[in-house]
Amino acid sequence: MSTQSDLMIALAATSLVVAANAGISVGATIKNGGFEAVQIATQSANPADTPGWIRTGTPSEGPLWRSYDGTDGFLDCCGVAHAAEGRQFVTLGTGYRRAPASSTWTTTITDLNIGNQYRLEFLRAHEAGFSGPQTITVSIDGGPGINFTSLSADTTPYWNTWENKSLFFTATGTTASLSFSATTSFDIGLDNVRISAPVL
Repeated sequence: MSTQSDLMIALAATSLVVAANAGISVGATIKNGGFEAVQIATQSANPADTPGWIRTGTPSEGPLWRSYDGTDGFLDCCGVAHAAEGRQFVTLGTGYRRAPASSTWTTTITDLNIGNQYRLEFLRAHEAGFSGPQTITVSIDGGPGINFTSLSADTTPYWNTWENKSLFFTATGTTASLSFSATTSFDIGLDNVRISAPVL
């Protein structure tokens, strides 16, 4: 597995390749990248509440969460849920103090222009101090996974500090499969998945 990087990452042996001199486009689409399409009360495991995304792997708490604003959203005796953007986000993992296991969120990037370069960005957060650093793996079209590990030492529950991560790719098709996966106990937050123009 590769290590995390916010620089250009070679995605060899996939249907997408890095090409620094390729044309740039921001017309691509990720459906429901902020996980706000269906508003929930606290947390939900109903697949219909995350249109555009499919979750596979070990069942967990959540995995769709609503941040607490004093009126609604998730809270318990130890803390409250914090979204990175909007009110909702999803998680990967098995839940509090459960044995580590794998889970994946998958979607499809559409409206790509073949030969054009894109920047994939997303926000991720570790659950709390008890979870320690957590790693999320990003793969495009089933290619080699790229690892992104949390850098924050924030101990506040839950998902209090969000980190922006990014990678660059060049499209060789008009669509591409995008997956986020993790093998961990506790839960890793994922929010605001988006495509933007790279800063060259």
